[in-house]
Amino acid sequence: MLAGGICYGAVLLKARLRFDDSLDVVGIHGVGGLLGTLLVGLFAAKAVNAAGANGLLAGNAAQLGIQALGVAAVGLYAFVASWIIIRLWGCGSILRPKPWASIFRNIRKAPTANSPCRACWAGCWPNLSFACPMAKP
Repeated sequence: MLAGGICYGAVLLKARLRFDDSLDVVGIHGVGGLLGTLLVGLFAAKAVNAAGANGLLAGNAAQLGIQALGVAAVGLYAFVASWIIIRLWGCGSILRPKPWASIFRNIRKAPTANSPCRACWAGCWPNLSFACPMAKP
């Protein structure tokens, strides 16, 4: 019940802050995963898993810190990996794609000598042969 309420609150906060997350991935999976990982550090007990470690409530405060460090490491990894993918795929262009019709229309067009993206594509991937996301249809 607690996790569901917190995830629902994250989804409502996303809407209030006007973040673009149409599938509520961050509110559900991100916040839910973060909460679950931290709660493992709170409730873990060797009585349940003898091979594991006790959590904060069983007298091992370090386990909560270990879980928090894991959350931070995964968050940093996700941020860096996403940034790299966005830079390579989008070449610094906007993240939201154009309407489907213009995407399909532009897929057949390679950047030309006069294309505003010629330098972008050359800088990202020398032999890329599909449409530039910054070109106007």
